[in-house]
Amino acid sequence: MHSAIANTVRELQYNLALSYMDDSRHGAASEILEDLYQQWPNEHRFGVRLAHTYLALDRMAELRSVVEDLATRRKEDAEAARKELLEYRKQIQERLDAEETDTEETDAEKPGQKLTEQEKQTMRTLRGHARYNPHWVEFMWGNVHLAEGSYDQALTCFQNAEQADPSRPRLHLQLGETYLRMRKAQHAEPCYEKALEIDPNHARAWLGLARCSLRRRKAGRAEELARKSLGLLYSDAYAHFILGVALHRLKKTEEAVDALETALSLNPNFPQAHRRLAMIYRTFFQDNDQAGYHFRLAVQMRGDLKKRRAETSKRPYASDLVRESLIPERPAERSAPEATEVGGVVTVVTGLPRSGTSMIMQMLQAGGMDVVTDGVREADEDNPRGYLEFEGAKRLQTDRAWVGQAVGHCVKIVAQLLPCLPNNFQYRIVMIHRNLDEVLRSQATMLERQETEGAQLSDATRP
Repeated sequence: MHSAIANTVRELQYNLALSYMDDSRHGAASEILEDLYQQWPNEHRFGVRLAHTYLALDRMAELRSVVEDLATRRKEDAEAARKELLEYRKQIQERLDAEETDTEETDAEKPGQKLTEQEKQTMRTLRGHARYNPHWVEFMWGNVHLAEGSYDQALTCFQNAEQADPSRPRLHLQLGETYLRMRKAQHAEPCYEKALEIDPNHARAWLGLARCSLRRRKAGRAEELARKSLGLLYSDAYAHFILGVALHRLKKTEEAVDALETALSLNPNFPQAHRRLAMIYRTFFQDNDQAGYHFRLAVQMRGDLKKRRAETSKRPYASDLVRESLIPERPAERSAPEATEVGGVVTVVTGLPRSGTSMIMQMLQAGGMDVVTDGVREADEDNPRGYLEFEGAKRLQTDRAWVGQAVGHCVKIVAQLLPCLPNNFQYRIVMIHRNLDEVLRSQATMLERQETEGAQLSDATRP
């Protein structure tokens, strides 16, 4: 019982760390993962995630340390598991031979039906631990070399990993990042395109293409691609920064300032954004006060970064560091942004189709609330006062850029798309509950009026 409780708490802590990472709160995530990896060093997933947090926090010594530990430990564990698996198979074979009376069995795999459930589970576990993927290790070392600025070594590691498994988008993203840092945008571009072939909705891949366009002096294309990336992941501060740079080059200066300010609202510790704003305020607005303010912040943040790097570079690379409290004084990280930082509340009316969402939208509009609607779907016999829908809301899974314009307004979104809402806004959700039988009857009436095939379906089979 105590073991089950401990495992449950462990998994809850791990999931909490993943949530922190999704929200870019890598400092909080690293605290949890350090503890988990110390208690369960053979759970390599804890070490892998810990390495990613160190990479995000620019903690190079700790990143190298944990990757060294993972690479060594994973290989040792796999070899030990192979030996244990052979010994366990031998024990099972001996038991089966002793029980066999009619036929001679020589392969423990053949009488699989005679294995107990516990034996099957143990075999599966040992097989999993016995697997060792050296190309995964190459990928992790590539990240270390990339973070340390050894781009040729990083490129070699990533290329080795690519030969073994080219189906992972993140691998192509890291290859693209390496080429960009080597100032080879023409080589980076195909890498991001490969990532998009695997996952067309990968925001980081679109952002990579935007960065390539900037390097190749194609600001208009960079703006288009950056907006595509933000439509998929609006909370990415770096994407707002790239958009701001592209807009600045296109002389859309006020829009550029808005994009850069949004980047800072999402990540206040962003020296590049402060430096770009200082340039804009000095050259375009002739506002030396604002220019000086942003310039001082940029210099201060870069100084803090160098100081942190100097402190961590003095730490030994021994793997034992993973077992200790790695940083007595952690570098400051941004807090999760409050919704007010990016503009207040979006009111969302949601529910199943024909549950009354149009009626609620009409009520809110009559009460004085501004609604987001484009009038594409006109009023008809089923909704004489109008549907008050917005076509962009139907594409929320792939296009989120419009959500910022809905702040302070009300918009109707089908319930299935609620998880696609970007997490950097505050939402007031109005969820409509209606008796399901009434919903089905209303749907049937509408389909019958439209003379569609679905009208002939029974309640049990109608979607």
